[in-house]
Amino acid sequence: MKKILVINIIFWILNAFTMTVQAKTYYGFGFDIIQKYVNNKIEMVITNISPMSSAYKNNIKDGDIVKKINDKDVLTSQDVFAALYYNQKLSILLADKDKPIEIIADTPIPEEQIKTFKEMAKFSKYLSKENIKEKDIVKALKHLNNAIDYAPNKFFLRSIRINLMMTVLSEDNYKDEDMFNLLVFDILASYEETKYPIFLSALCNLYLKVDDIDNAEKYCNLAIEEVNNNKFTRELYNTLYEYFYEHNNTKKASAYADKMIPFSTNEEKLSICFGMGEKYKENYDIEKAIEYYNKCIEYAKDNDVAFSVYATIADYYTEKEDYPKALYYRQRSLKVASDNKRKVIAGEHILDLYVKCSNSVGAVQASQNLLKMDKNNLYALMFLSGYYSNNNYSVCIPYVTKLIYLVPDEKYDYYLLRASLYYNLNNLNNAYNDAKVVYEQSVDKEQRTSALVAMMTVLDTKIINSLKGNKKYQPPSWRYIAPENYIFALGNEDEEAQYWVYRRKNFYNAIQFGISKYSGNALINYYKNLIKKELIENDKYYSILLNMNQALDNTISIQQSGNTEATTQSIGVDPSEIYRRYLDGQEALKLYRN
Repeated sequence: MKKILVINIIFWILNAFTMTVQAKTYYGFGFDIIQKYVNNKIEMVITNISPMSSAYKNNIKDGDIVKKINDKDVLTSQDVFAALYYNQKLSILLADKDKPIEIIADTPIPEEQIKTFKEMAKFSKYLSKENIKEKDIVKALKHLNNAIDYAPNKFFLRSIRINLMMTVLSEDNYKDEDMFNLLVFDILASYEETKYPIFLSALCNLYLKVDDIDNAEKYCNLAIEEVNNNKFTRELYNTLYEYFYEHNNTKKASAYADKMIPFSTNEEKLSICFGMGEKYKENYDIEKAIEYYNKCIEYAKDNDVAFSVYATIADYYTEKEDYPKALYYRQRSLKVASDNKRKVIAGEHILDLYVKCSNSVGAVQASQNLLKMDKNNLYALMFLSGYYSNNNYSVCIPYVTKLIYLVPDEKYDYYLLRASLYYNLNNLNNAYNDAKVVYEQSVDKEQRTSALVAMMTVLDTKIINSLKGNKKYQPPSWRYIAPENYIFALGNEDEEAQYWVYRRKNFYNAIQFGISKYSGNALINYYKNLIKKELIENDKYYSILLNMNQALDNTISIQQSGNTEATTQSIGVDPSEIYRRYLDGQEALKLYRN
């Protein structure tokens, strides 16, 4: 966009030069006007007054400041050119006059200046093509150079050359020493003619492009000495600040950040300090980072900024596992939080940090504070649902109950947790019922297995409780009685799984029946008989497997000998049938149940 704008301006200028050459109007007003930096601002200043010209006769002098020409403000070099080369008469208002002065074009334009017009006309041809290439710009520059050599007022044309070289040519051209030196020469000459510090600033930028830091800083400081404008001073310091920031030179960037701050608004100060804080954090210099973060808080106009800065520092210390320091800054962020949403965010981080610090007292307090701000806060409820001291399990149950309804996707995990809490409180019926909900409703095998273990443990405990005080008999746990298949045959539809489900249900029902009907010695005898029956059933199961293994071994031996007929006679069934039955285990179980 910048290149297009500059090209358009240059086209406008070229058109003016071309028309001047074609019109062959070689009479002017006997003076030039250039931009000059006067009293901290740019003015349009009279220069090169020709003796005996209309301007000279009207007592116009070098150094006079022009305010208006033909009742129009004169603000740019383009305004000047349009006025001087498109008019035969001028009405010119000077800064120290009340009325405009009327002058006419009566002074022959010097021969050298006519040569300038002709060179600029050639210059224009290379920049009038539809698709301008860089080689066209380079050729055009040669004619521009000639035009500048001939021109009595070189400032205007040098401005064209500076803009063309800095904004249109690629930065590779800066590596060309001749091109670079020409650009430096133009900028310095323009500065000498106008005393405008913007040209010193341009030199600073130019030297930064070739990483010549010494010269960049030199011209930056010279520009600052010449100017008395806070905005301009800040921009100069910012140029160097951004360069060193991007090149990760924190020491230099910090120095120019500090120089910028006195000339910046509060919002700008905040941005500078936060940027330096982030840069020092990237370089693992946290002490310097915090120094700048704290300056951010100093310049912050609202608490939201302070909240973000404290959170940034806390995040850094959390990442470094320095939890006490992280906690300190999170607590400060909580104090400055401007709304409940931010308070909750800070509170959740504080709870997490107390947990990381193994500070249970602080974590409990943080959880309770969170619930005051947000009665359904999951972070707080999750912590409190699992925290108890001195075996006071009952304090957790209300929080777990709430989570069952607030987090439906995880409700079965919370049912299991509540079943565990009830069990620890010896509330066996509620423990059994919660586990039963999971066992009957969940589709997750791991959850159902956990529920099954919980239910069988409750039944164990009920029997033990009913036989308390009876030293004659200590009943074995169901874990001793039941093979692993009792538990892990869940969700499978094959015959073996169904067999174990069938066995397990019968065992449950028998235990619950005995507990509800018997007590004391009667329950002992009932339980003994139940265990005896279960162990007999287990023996049958193992016996079937053993017989099948033996039959398989015999089958394999006979198959290897090739005597299949003898095998069939010895075991009453074809060896391939025995092998099939062994592989799936289903036939033997069917025979057993029948």
